[in-house]
Amino acid sequence: MPVDLSNTRRQLDLYHDRFLPTGIGLFEDGAPDAAADEYGFMMRVNRLVFLRTIQVGSHKPREIVTAISSSGRLGLHAELIVFGAWLLRNGMPGAKKRPGRAPDLRRLFKAACAAFAALSSSNGSPKTTRIATKDIVKFWRICFDETTAPADHSSALRSLRKILPEYLVHLQAGGLEFNGLRVDASPRLARLAKALKTPIPTGTPKIATVSAPGVALPAGVTTPAVSSVAPVVSPTAFEIRLCYSSPDAEAEYRYTAIPARTVPHLSYSILPVPATSAEHKLRTDRVGKVMFKPEHDFSKTIRIEAVIDRIALVLSTKSLTSATVIWNALTKQVGNGAYVADRTMKAGTDDWRACLPQLDLTKATGQHFAVMVQEPTPANLRAALNTIENTAGIAGAVQLCLLELAVDFYPRDHADPVEALVTREKIVGLVQRHLWGAGEAFLAHEPTVPRRVDPRQVYSDGDKKSLRYLLTDAGDKLHSDTQLQEPSVRRRLLSTKRRNDLYLNSTIYRGEESGPRRTNVQHKIADYRNTAKGTRKILANEERRARVELTLTSLEALEQAGLNTVDDLARSSFRSMSRNLLSFRLPTCEAEGAAIVDAIAQMKTCGVHGVEMSLRAGAQAQREQMRRKPRKTDRDGWALMDWPEMSSLVGAALDRLQKSWRRF
Repeated sequence: MPVDLSNTRRQLDLYHDRFLPTGIGLFEDGAPDAAADEYGFMMRVNRLVFLRTIQVGSHKPREIVTAISSSGRLGLHAELIVFGAWLLRNGMPGAKKRPGRAPDLRRLFKAACAAFAALSSSNGSPKTTRIATKDIVKFWRICFDETTAPADHSSALRSLRKILPEYLVHLQAGGLEFNGLRVDASPRLARLAKALKTPIPTGTPKIATVSAPGVALPAGVTTPAVSSVAPVVSPTAFEIRLCYSSPDAEAEYRYTAIPARTVPHLSYSILPVPATSAEHKLRTDRVGKVMFKPEHDFSKTIRIEAVIDRIALVLSTKSLTSATVIWNALTKQVGNGAYVADRTMKAGTDDWRACLPQLDLTKATGQHFAVMVQEPTPANLRAALNTIENTAGIAGAVQLCLLELAVDFYPRDHADPVEALVTREKIVGLVQRHLWGAGEAFLAHEPTVPRRVDPRQVYSDGDKKSLRYLLTDAGDKLHSDTQLQEPSVRRRLLSTKRRNDLYLNSTIYRGEESGPRRTNVQHKIADYRNTAKGTRKILANEERRARVELTLTSLEALEQAGLNTVDDLARSSFRSMSRNLLSFRLPTCEAEGAAIVDAIAQMKTCGVHGVEMSLRAGAQAQREQMRRKPRKTDRDGWALMDWPEMSSLVGAALDRLQKSWRRF
């Protein structure tokens, strides 16, 4: 029997209704069952839930700007509307078809809203809260003024346990939009999916992470919100929405001549992992796995060029001279792109001289120099060496102490500036996510703080500069992502905490700032930056590009790359020296719904690095729990495979660069 509302209830509804936004497709006044259509029904139910549970105690209006963030994260008051549209209006795309009588979808939606209200009103820990039929009974009465029994909601609860994880999978795959933006996260419904599961009996093992099915988690790691007792539907495709860190950054990077438009998406197909060729069998460790392959064919839309961006040399002269004399001579010969330093003078810690090898203090001032040339070519580098020889003579071999190799990705056609912009933004997003380097190589010099070699994005909003690691610290600021033997590292890698977006205006670094090996990915819109003076050259639209840089500093790192002396530039292979540091990989995972959802989440925020490290951490956690330890198979690049199309295009560019240096 319906319960008559008291005058107090009516007055409370009227009071709290003042703080709900109107006219934006979230709330509608009136009885839900009297609504003209499904959308009106959803808005009326959403209004009752907010008036009588969530909005109670709040005196702050909820604005449309918070209904969905720029990163695609739904606000609290929009989550039920988006879920209801998927359930009632769109036919539940992505949900598994089940035999038997179809449930009453309106009643199922109201049950979901009552459970949502129960979770929102809970004072317990999000990790331990469980929602049962008694909770739905309580909040059904509060929200809808109707008294029910627990048995009335048993069927709805069973259905929610099955379809809510399927809805979250569809959301993660990029299948939902709200207010013109792609929906990437529905945090309260994700918590509800977990809270609807049956309680874990005392003494049983924790549920495994989806990163590695069957692996128990280390202490402090929670299971992903989309885990469920019901099997999760496996998506066959998904999209990643690209974004900037702020509207100001977007305006700066998109160029004023380009009209405002939606930032593009990256589209992926989820396919079975193939054998390397028709003549080969599929590797046993890849059986039953899928890969994420970009759907964008850039072979005809981008132009790739490889260049040497900087070279630094160390040499000794036959006669006494000074850095100023050599610099003046070089400036006349090769222009303003040369820098000279006397190695007996104290080097700075934040410029190119920080990489210089230590010099015996007994060496005389005026005979031992380091020379850096920006944007060298075989002709101007040879001219620089000849100039130094003519000025003071060169004693002994000339060694390299810094080599910066750059690969630039340009849109091929600039006839349509909007299409060129879209292509550039897509390639930036792809390179950010698919560039891979072997973690062991970045730790080879045994840094004091290994964490500083890990991938991190650096970006600026106005005068504020931010640095964020792709995989957040989780309390450990010392160890690297690759040090899987550390429990704190495994907790970091297996955490389900939402991570930061990858911004199109960020530069992603890997390797210690002053270490011997570093890479970075940048969206290059300016050149000749001088941080101290705050100056730079803004590039024209057709010169803007995605850039990947590999920087080798130290005599040892360059010798390992086959560059003992400057003359080795004519003989070494740039493709070979960059193989384990500047590679492009595709992620793989088990062909199972929950594992795919977790890998999709990693690709959105961390790229292949996140997929690789989470799967390696899961395997390591499983191994740690075994009494008889199996053979250790962990290695760099585990769970990744080569991206042949991109590797071929970049390799060809490196080969063209090498061919040009054969004449050196």
